[in-house]
Amino acid sequence: MSKVGKIGRVLRRPYRNISLSNTTNAYSLLDDKKLIRQQQLYKLFNLFSKNEKIGQKAITTFMNTKPPIIYPKIQDTLFDQFCGGESLDEMTPLVKKLMNKNVMPLFNYGVEYSTKEEDLEKCKDEMLDMITYLNSNKDGKKKGYSIIRVTGVMSHKRLEMFQNKSSFIKKDAELWERDKKRLEQVCELAVSKKVKLLFDAETYNIQTAIHQLSLQMMRRFNGLHPRIYGTIQFYRKDSHDQLKNLIEDGIENHYLPGLKLVRGAYIHDEMLAGTRGIIHDTKEDTDKSYNTAVSKCIKNLDNIAVCFAGHNTDTVLHILEELDKYEIEAMHPHIMLAQMYGMRNDITFNLEDVNVAQFIPYGKKDFLFPYLVRRGIENSSALGGSQQEVDLATREIINRKIN
Repeated sequence: MSKVGKIGRVLRRPYRNISLSNTTNAYSLLDDKKLIRQQQLYKLFNLFSKNEKIGQKAITTFMNTKPPIIYPKIQDTLFDQFCGGESLDEMTPLVKKLMNKNVMPLFNYGVEYSTKEEDLEKCKDEMLDMITYLNSNKDGKKKGYSIIRVTGVMSHKRLEMFQNKSSFIKKDAELWERDKKRLEQVCELAVSKKVKLLFDAETYNIQTAIHQLSLQMMRRFNGLHPRIYGTIQFYRKDSHDQLKNLIEDGIENHYLPGLKLVRGAYIHDEMLAGTRGIIHDTKEDTDKSYNTAVSKCIKNLDNIAVCFAGHNTDTVLHILEELDKYEIEAMHPHIMLAQMYGMRNDITFNLEDVNVAQFIPYGKKDFLFPYLVRRGIENSSALGGSQQEVDLATREIINRKIN
C-alpha cells in the first residue's frame, strides 16, 4: 500500500475549495467572437449526440463527399477550436498564454496510420523536433509534455502482426527493426531532454502491442522517475487487470510506471471491427470503472504516477475528494489532470493548486481533420458533455453582456 501524501512535511490542500462554476476563469482566453463560435459548435455536437446513428451517418457522408465551400469552412472551424497550429512556431503564442495560467501544454503531433516508410521517418523527425522545442525555454522552465501516437512512427500492419504473434518474412523483420529504432530514438531524446512522453491509446487490434512497447520503454528509462507513460482505456472490461499488472510490474522490475487514464474514444471503430464485446455495456459502467481506477491509483502514488485525462465533472470532483481523503498535498508530482484543448475550459482553468494540462494537437489541417471529427463527436457524445459546453458558454455570453 502506498504511503500517500508523504512528499513534504506540511500538507497543503487548497483544492478543497475549488469551484468549477467560474465561467469568467473558464473563458478568459476567448474573446467574444471565439466564445460565440464555441457555443454554436457545441450546439451542433449536441444535436449529433442526441441521435448518434443519424449523426454518424451524416458525418460519414460529409467526409466522403467533401462538399465544396462547406467542407473547408467546417475544417477551419474545427481546427481553430481544437488545434494549436500547423507548426511548432505557430504554437508559441498559445503555449505562453497557457503557461501564464499555470496550465501545462501536452503536445500531440496529429499523424496516425502512416503507411510509407518515408512518412514514418518524417513523423519521427517531427517528434524529435517537438521534444527539442518543449525543452528549449531559456528560463529553464519546461514548455510542456509530449504525446506519441505509435502508428505515426511504426507500421500499423506490423504492429498488428506483432500483437498476433505472426511470423515476419525477412523484409518485414527488417522493417520491424526500423520501426522499433524510430520509437527508441523518440523515447531516448525525450528522456535526455527531461520531457515526459505519453504513449497514446489506439484500437484494440494493436493496443496490446502498444502497451507492451510502452512497458519496455518504462522498464528501460523510468527508474524512480515517471519519464514514459502508457495509457489504459477504462471502457475496456479488462482495464483493471491491466492496471493491477502495471503496478506489480513496476514493483517487480524496480521502476515507477507512468499511466494516462482515459475512458476511451474508439467505440465506433470497435463496433465496426466486431470487438464491441470488449467494452463495457453502458456509460455508467465505464464511469464506475474509471472512478474505481482513480481511487486505486491515488492509494498507490508511491508505485505509480498518473495523468487523469477526461472531461467528466463528476470524475474531477471525485479525484479532488480522493486527494483530500488521503491527505495528498497540492501539486503532488505524481498527479496530473488533463483535458483536450477546446473542451471543458471550466475544468482546466478552475483547477488551481493542482497540476493541470491540455492536450493540444498540431499539424497540417488535411491530416488532422478526420482525427478532429472523431475526437470532437466521440468525446461529446460518449461523455454527455456537449450540452454542458453549450450551457457554460451561454452563461458566460450573458455574463459579459450584463457586465
